[in-house]
Amino acid sequence: ARLRSVIAHEVFHCWTYVNSAETADHDVLVEWFAEGMATWVGEQFAHGSSFGLGWWGAYFDQTTFPLFRTEYSAFGFWTQIAQLQGGDDVLWGMIPALTVAAARGDASLYAAATRPLPLERWATLASNGARQPDWGADWDLTGVGITGDARPAIPVAVTGPTPIFAEVGPGEQALVRFDLDPGDDGPWIVTLASEGLTNAHWPGGESIASTLSTEHQWCLGGACACPDGSEPVPGLAEVPGSGTELWVGLTGGPDTGSSASLAIESLDQRCEEPPPTTVDVGAPVESLIGTWVATSDSVAQMWLDASTFGEGAPPLDIAGVSGDVVMTLNESGSGTLTYTEVTLFVNDSVIGDFTVTGTSTFSWGVIDQTMTIANSDFSFGVTSAALGPTPLTITDEDVGNPGGSTTAVVAFEGPDRLFLLDPEGSLGRVFFPLVWTRE
Repeated sequence: ARLRSVIAHEVFHCWTYVNSAETADHDVLVEWFAEGMATWVGEQFAHGSSFGLGWWGAYFDQTTFPLFRTEYSAFGFWTQIAQLQGGDDVLWGMIPALTVAAARGDASLYAAATRPLPLERWATLASNGARQPDWGADWDLTGVGITGDARPAIPVAVTGPTPIFAEVGPGEQALVRFDLDPGDDGPWIVTLASEGLTNAHWPGGESIASTLSTEHQWCLGGACACPDGSEPVPGLAEVPGSGTELWVGLTGGPDTGSSASLAIESLDQRCEEPPPTTVDVGAPVESLIGTWVATSDSVAQMWLDASTFGEGAPPLDIAGVSGDVVMTLNESGSGTLTYTEVTLFVNDSVIGDFTVTGTSTFSWGVIDQTMTIANSDFSFGVTSAALGPTPLTITDEDVGNPGGSTTAVVAFEGPDRLFLLDPEGSLGRVFFPLVWTRE
């Protein structure tokens, strides 16, 4: 079997030499394709061999698998891709296109390998290295000649409210096991914040695949209810099972990484927080009453700015915008913000174009040329090919905003052109463009 594997491996090198993109130069192929795919092909022909056993060990041995810096051991990655894409036959059919992409660099090849996986499927890439079939298919890997090895998890102790952070870079994979030790003063509120492609699992519970900037919370150590019977976080679910470990698979993208942080907070501390203060929005002013339409440039700039909120986050490369963002300010002091099929065309092979639709209602007023928007209630749906068939819904509960308000300085350029300058508050910075024209 070993000889059969080696022969097929070398024959594949000959094939790629003839078929490697425009240059016909095998040396331009990235090594994790040139050697990793050749090893995968060899093991397919041999139905597993001692040659592959050694590379399985090398693949699983590293707590953080640096795909872009590997060679032969990348055949484990190609086994992962075959599983996620639907089987070995699917990967065989992808090889010609992958060979072309392999001559264009790491990011191009990685994007080609994961296309057209929905992001929530792609987010399970790292987690299947845990080899825990009892947790579901997302947490196990099967393939020709695979050994009983598993990727070791990185243990991270979490003991208090300070978030404990873990991350991977582009193309990397890692498993993190957050070990919770809240002590005896429970119950506790557990908060997981993730950026990028992540998959989380409490042993004994269901997995949660996340594909963007998300936050999940649970109650640890019993039901979370304040002494007055109120819920500190509405609808907070209890941690399943023993609740002492939370496993997170971190999968880096072609040119961006992924991260997760975990923190625990005592229920007593959360219940003692003072209620939000009432916001004085001021009074409506006649010059603002009416319907306003945001300019396309300001919509693009707003999403560009919002994309860089996270530390080290790269800006979106927005090529254009279609659809309307409409703000209606009523004489009564109520208002609405409506996104109607607002599509952002993004030059990014991973994110792709996405469309936002939804409505916000709010109260508004002006004090000393500063407009305040408060008591916001909104729901926006985000759809894209990358997200798959289920829209991502963003509500007012997902956007932290102390006091529930956002402010901006009002300025005019003539009677029909409005500027909202120096916005403060996350709602205003994420959903309200800065330049408007009267409808």
